[in-house]
Amino acid sequence: MIQEPAQQAPSIEEVKATLRRLIGEIGDLDADSITDSSTLDEDIPLPSIQFIELQVAVEDIFDIQLDPVEIVERNTFGAIAALICDKVRAS
Repeated sequence: MIQEPAQQAPSIEEVKATLRRLIGEIGDLDADSITDSSTLDEDIPLPSIQFIELQVAVEDIFDIQLDPVEIVERNTFGAIAALICDKVRAS
């Protein structure tokens, strides 16, 4: 039986680029203005439905499960990207 090689986990920069793109598309925000210290409550204001849409998109793209509470607790873009990386590497 031939095993396919395991896919390499994305780098933190790849996760950030994807997350920025998704936030820009879903939230209709300027993705280039998002920094590691951008916060969900002030800099990335997403209504509940867009937040859920973002969560589902991230879960689908990275094949992970995210707890919304974990996301909100991290609050900053950089911490959320790190959470996604950690989840990908653990899966």
